[in-house]
Amino acid sequence: MDPARFYGSYKHVNPIPGEGLLSDDELASDSDSEYVPPRQFQRHRRSLLIPETDSESCDDESNPPSATQKIVKSKKNKPTKIKWELKNLEAFDVNNFKFTGVTQLPEFIEKLETPSDFFLFLFSEDLLQNITHQSNLKSVQDNVIKPANISKQEIEQFIGMVIFMSIVKLPASRHYWNKTIGQTQIYETMACNRFETIKKNLHFNDNDNFIPFGNPGHDKLFKVRPLLNGIRQQLLLVPKEEYLAVDEQIIPTKVRHDLKQYNPAKPHKWGYKNQVLSGVSGFSYEFDIFAGEQSNTRPEGAPDLGVSGNVVTRLTETVPRHVNHKIFFDNWYNSPKQIYLTKIGFLPLGTVRLNRVPNIDMPLERELKKQERGFMIEKVATIDGVCVSVVTWFDNKPVHMLSTYVGCYPTTTKRRYFRKKKQYKNINCPQAIEVYNQHMGGVDLLDSMLGLLEFT
Repeated sequence: MDPARFYGSYKHVNPIPGEGLLSDDELASDSDSEYVPPRQFQRHRRSLLIPETDSESCDDESNPPSATQKIVKSKKNKPTKIKWELKNLEAFDVNNFKFTGVTQLPEFIEKLETPSDFFLFLFSEDLLQNITHQSNLKSVQDNVIKPANISKQEIEQFIGMVIFMSIVKLPASRHYWNKTIGQTQIYETMACNRFETIKKNLHFNDNDNFIPFGNPGHDKLFKVRPLLNGIRQQLLLVPKEEYLAVDEQIIPTKVRHDLKQYNPAKPHKWGYKNQVLSGVSGFSYEFDIFAGEQSNTRPEGAPDLGVSGNVVTRLTETVPRHVNHKIFFDNWYNSPKQIYLTKIGFLPLGTVRLNRVPNIDMPLERELKKQERGFMIEKVATIDGVCVSVVTWFDNKPVHMLSTYVGCYPTTTKRRYFRKKKQYKNINCPQAIEVYNQHMGGVDLLDSMLGLLEFT
């Protein structure tokens, strides 16, 4: 009997040769080398190549697998889960993390006294010469017959006049030369037509080197890049403090520009976003104006910590390492990936969003509300050889901190007002909160000082 007819399809059954009667010896044999099935019953089978073990593998490259052989790939190793334990870091002691860096100002900086001295420190001789050159070049590019012939002294005067106009405000720039409401500091320094000529030709970069949008190498800050780099190089001459904070600030403006940002949580909701590395004193040691996707870069050799994490690695690239600099940032920058800062010699501390901390099991807000104010809990894990602490503290709302050097202890106290009982009480506060509050506000202090004398 034909098995193909019995089973309904010859595609799934190999026919038995002859009449279907086989001897015991033939049944015991796994294959019959002499038998070749009819062509219509032959099936093309692909052989399966199973990877050999290290002991069985052969380095013979003369016999590569055929195209019909399929290589079975092993599954990727799953990342090990982070195990958080309910315990505490060693009690924080300042003496265990003594700062060994240099904070002494160079002699040429200590000699700066007047506002003009500080201005000329930031706007160096080379920078002013470059502005003068690029402004004259722009005038020649516009009209080669009538160059502006701007001098460095005129550039200095122009910048001073602009600063004065931003403080003493009049409806229009020409009003400063008006006989009735004009300002002597302005019209005695420079003629109105000359001021407008410099304003028209003021430039910081060569337009011939501009790369159009959409082409590789396009820089959205091309027009002001030499100015930013010149000021940044001067800031790098100032030794950095022990406690440094990374935060963002808004340079207020409502001009039409691709780089303008809107942040409803800021006092100035519209403006350019500027990432700043500042000390407790409010001095800005490093800055990076946000320019969209092109700003998401990281130093050579640094891992990719995400858009927000890469900001920290960029701004701290020039900070001396392994001298116990303390770096502070808020929950937009922080995550367990910041253990990289610990590996290169920094001590990071900041608030954190729990959804960025894998496998962490902290009490929910509704559970914390059942506890008294001042309740705290700390969990510790070892990530890539670095001990990481996550602290949750409940005040009016839960606050979460992530650090590699400070946890709950030694605890401090905070005075809080309880509305129901209409009285003040002291509640416990983790050491991580205390250290963070003392040193995080450098950028906010910088903003407040800039707000005292607004330049627009």
